[in-house]
Amino acid sequence: LKKYDFNLIDAKMENPVIQNLAAFVHTDFQNGFERAKDIVDYYFSNKIDTILLTDRKVLEDVIRNKKIGVVLSIENGKAIEDNLENIDYFYKKGIKIMGITWNDENLLGSGCLSNIDNGLTAFGKAYVKRLEEKNILIDISHTSEKTFWDTIANTNKTIIATHSNCYNLCNHPRNLKDEQIKEDDVFYQKVPSYLLNNESTSGEIKSKITLEALKDKYAINVLIDMIETERKS
Repeated sequence: LKKYDFNLIDAKMENPVIQNLAAFVHTDFQNGFERAKDIVDYYFSNKIDTILLTDRKVLEDVIRNKKIGVVLSIENGKAIEDNLENIDYFYKKGIKIMGITWNDENLLGSGCLSNIDNGLTAFGKAYVKRLEEKNILIDISHTSEKTFWDTIANTNKTIIATHSNCYNLCNHPRNLKDEQIKEDDVFYQKVPSYLLNNESTSGEIKSKITLEALKDKYAINVLIDMIETERKS
């Protein structure tokens, strides 16, 4: 088992555990909706020893009884293809977090590796509005800088960066600049290769300190937002 992979063997030893499980849709898939749907369906067919977090009562039960709780998310808004109604499908399946892009541009907007940064498209703006209406957290990891700011301008609720870090510590295009971090409600990283500055030990130390300082903010805000939005809906 890889050191940073989530697995049930380790999770059972560290209960309670709250894990975000993402249905990743690569840009190469012709039908992103079917791909995401297959992954989500696979989870429900094989979710042994995990509990889907849907509301406060379930979360409290997971913590109290030291269970393994799961937050379902979708990485890459290509999962809806050209149909906003597909958001409703995933909402009914219990999806709590959805991303916009994955590196490249899609129908929603530009990704962090897009050659030209056009930001959110008109369809992308409708997408983030629909996510807000359904109380699904918007994940801006993998988006371009303009897509990030367009998302800020077109939303009023919590957004998150599930796997981005400090650009000033490690200048990878996936990472966020200080101005973005100040605007972002939640900032979290789980991929060490984008966290550490390989060119200097001091950069590595600073990055670890940054992660330590931010991880509590992520855990608290995501869980509270997920619980409260469900209660208000």
